[in-house]
Amino acid sequence: MPPEALLTALQPWADLYAQSGWLPLVFLTTHVLSLVAAAGVALAVDRRVLRVTTASVDVAAPSTAALLDELTDAHPLVMRALAITLLSGIAMATADLGTYATSRVFWSKMGLVALLLVNGQLMRRAERQLAAESMRMAALRSSALRSVLLWGGIIVLGVVVSNQ
Repeated sequence: MPPEALLTALQPWADLYAQSGWLPLVFLTTHVLSLVAAAGVALAVDRRVLRVTTASVDVAAPSTAALLDELTDAHPLVMRALAITLLSGIAMATADLGTYATSRVFWSKMGLVALLLVNGQLMRRAERQLAAESMRMAALRSSALRSVLLWGGIIVLGVVVSNQ
């Protein structure tokens, strides 16, 4: 259970959120749309990486350069959308902190989000190494596969959390 002082400090927000007909709708819609945007861009790029079947690639090949450009372009979009998802999620969670602070499903989802962020950094490192011709494609493919699994888990747990 969160500290009483924190619950007291957040009570005006919780009251406003609970009494509003439109605030929950705005934050939930923002949360879902930004999650769909982040996951959509990330999964599209992950799919492209996973379609590369060779263990090593020719970095000088136009198709490899295009893949690396797409990966580089995707990360800022995904991170911006995730930031919006995070902020809207914080707004919703703090409106009912007593519930979310003790929810195992919620904290499991947060754990997957943390793993997704770590995986994103590993993927960025793999991209840079591939661009410098110092790695094989397998590391990037592994990151893409982890990304797909983590996004799926986050979405499933988000549905479970919203139905608790």
